[in-house]
Amino acid sequence: MFKNIPKLDVDMLLPGTQVRISKVDRVKIIVPSLGGLLMSLRKLAHFIFLFAAITLYSSMMLAGLIFASVGYIVRSVVSYFQTKNRYLLNLAKNLYYQKLDTNAGVGYRLIQQARQQSEAEVTLALYGILSSDTPLSSRKLRRHCERMIREAVNVEVDFQVERSLNILSQAGLVEQVDGENWRMKRRDA
Repeated sequence: MFKNIPKLDVDMLLPGTQVRISKVDRVKIIVPSLGGLLMSLRKLAHFIFLFAAITLYSSMMLAGLIFASVGYIVRSVVSYFQTKNRYLLNLAKNLYYQKLDTNAGVGYRLIQQARQQSEAEVTLALYGILSSDTPLSSRKLRRHCERMIREAVNVEVDFQVERSLNILSQAGLVEQVDGENWRMKRRDA
């Protein structure tokens, strides 16, 4: 039931939650089950005495008794699980429609995804510069990064290298050589 709910939201909304069936619903399950069992046993007793008188305890009577008992037990258990699933579904609907992904949650998720995307672009640009023996221009670095992505996941992208180079330059990791090409900043020992 929770397959379409992001894991972060499930952990936030359902920390160790367990579904509890109310006493009224337990009574709704137990009383009809007991009443039905008693009525079935009464009818079965009439049938057994009638059948016993006719067949003198044949094996069919025993098989009928076993099948009737097992069938009734299975029906009671299935009814219990259906009630439990109904409660779980109501819980999921209430949480989903009332609490899940409010406007603030959507905004937060978008900000997190944008930050992850930016970090991935910066990392890829840094790797592109590191993997080159010679300094690269912005255009060559963009093409190099696009080719790495295309070879890795077989998807065409338009890599925005300028923002990544600005971040790397501000962090002091890369430097511009001859006003056009970029390389790793040299550390003097």
